[in-house]
Amino acid sequence: MWRNWRKSRDEQKSKELRDELVCSICLDSFKDPVILDCGHSYCQACITKCWGASGTGLCPQCRKPLPKRELRPNKSLEEAVNIARGLDEECEKHEEVLKFFCKEDRTLVCRVCRESREHRAHTVIPIEAAAEEFKVGHLRRNPRRG
Repeated sequence: MWRNWRKSRDEQKSKELRDELVCSICLDSFKDPVILDCGHSYCQACITKCWGASGTGLCPQCRKPLPKRELRPNKSLEEAVNIARGLDEECEKHEEVLKFFCKEDRTLVCRVCRESREHRAHTVIPIEAAAEEFKVGHLRRNPRRG
């Protein structure tokens, strides 16, 4: 019973995390995410298509005019999307769920990989903790404006 409740709770957390990592234009997981000067992020292709050939761009969420139309890659968000994609994936080597994130290799690993010689001396944390660290770091680097 306890195990089923925990599994259900973990599945809910996974869903909530994935829901946060969705482009508000295409409503799909971010692909090549970029961050605008206003702090909002979109897929590079989505915002480029949204702006079209117009001279200035507006943020689709806050409507702030962005005359420079600068698109800076959002590497932190891209990393979070990759972490979220691995929440239900299995290790190709051991066929176990990828539940951990290796900070040194910046990759997802299973329980067996975590104990292996390759990762034993590395800092390996649960995926949920890695996602939370990303979220806190991202908010510190990109405080909400307006």
